[in-house]
Amino acid sequence: MEKCYPTISEDYQKAVEKCKKKLKGFIAEKHCAPLMLRLAWHSTGTYDLKTKIGGPFGTMKHQAELAHEANIGLDIAVRRLEPIKVQFPILSYANLYQLAGIVAVEVTGGPEIPFHPERPFSFYINLAKIK
Repeated sequence: MEKCYPTISEDYQKAVEKCKKKLKGFIAEKHCAPLMLRLAWHSTGTYDLKTKIGGPFGTMKHQAELAHEANIGLDIAVRRLEPIKVQFPILSYANLYQLAGIVAVEVTGGPEIPFHPERPFSFYINLAKIK
């Protein structure tokens, strides 16, 4: 089955590329790749087997999410990424956190990982059905 990714605007794609460059320098300079990868991992940990939906929502920026025992210390990553988010307001928090995780893998010598921002429209339709 071929994957179908949503179409994003040219401005959004340009912001993703610029942000990725900024993140590469930032993560390498601050030596925070493990922390950024952990943030990306924990922010995607919302998959629900019953509804078959989930993934990154950007909710990790909320105090209630950060207060969860498994997320202890991720407030540091969220705070460190906030100045970058301010520079790229067009990017969603969900995309920023996932992009930081992808860049963390690349900065530490891992493979280049394709990044597909946003979710397919069908995701929102499925979400609306369970509300």
